[in-house]
Amino acid sequence: QLSEGQQAGEGPGAAPLVEATVRTNFADTALWKGALTTNKSGEAEVELDMPENLTSWRVKVWGMGHGTRVGSGEVDVVTRKNLIVRLQAPRFFVQKDEVVLSANVHNYLAAEKEVTVSLETPGDVLKTMEGVEATVKVKVAANGEARVDWRCKVTNEGQAVVRMKALTDEESDATEMKFPAFIH
Repeated sequence: QLSEGQQAGEGPGAAPLVEATVRTNFADTALWKGALTTNKSGEAEVELDMPENLTSWRVKVWGMGHGTRVGSGEVDVVTRKNLIVRLQAPRFFVQKDEVVLSANVHNYLAAEKEVTVSLETPGDVLKTMEGVEATVKVKVAANGEARVDWRCKVTNEGQAVVRMKALTDEESDATEMKFPAFIH
C-alpha cells in the first residue's frame, strides 16, 4: 500500500511505472459495412478503429458480382495486451448499497511483476468504504493473475464512473466503465 503523498514507482531503486491509456470503448461489433465497392480484382480495403475490448474478433465478408459470381471469406483477429486489468462490477447500483468492485490483473509478461492497482470513482455517486485503500501493490507471477477487491458504498443516484488501473515498469493497462445508480 502506498503512503499518502507517495507516488507509484517512487522509492529507492524503484523503476518508473508506465502510464496506462484508459480503455473506454467497448463494443460488441467492430464495424458493419453494408456496401463496399471492390477493384477489378475483387479486392477492397477498409480502415477501422478497433474497439478496446481485449478479445478475439471474427471478420466475415460476402461478395456478390454480376450474374452468379459470389464469394465469401472469414478470418479471426485477436486484440490483446501483455498486462490486462479486468473490471468486475454489478450491472447497476442502488443508492445505499454496499458493493464489492474487483480488478482481475493478468500478467502475460515473461517475468513476475509488482503491479500497482488503483480504483478511481470520480464524482459523488460511489465512494470507497472508510479504511479501504484506493491503491494497493500486488505481485503477479508470469502468466498468472491476481484479484484486488474494494468495498464501496453507493452514496447518490446518477451515473457511477469506475476506473481501474494496473501499472508496472514494463506495461500497464486501465479501464473505465459507467454504471447507472438508481435512487433507493
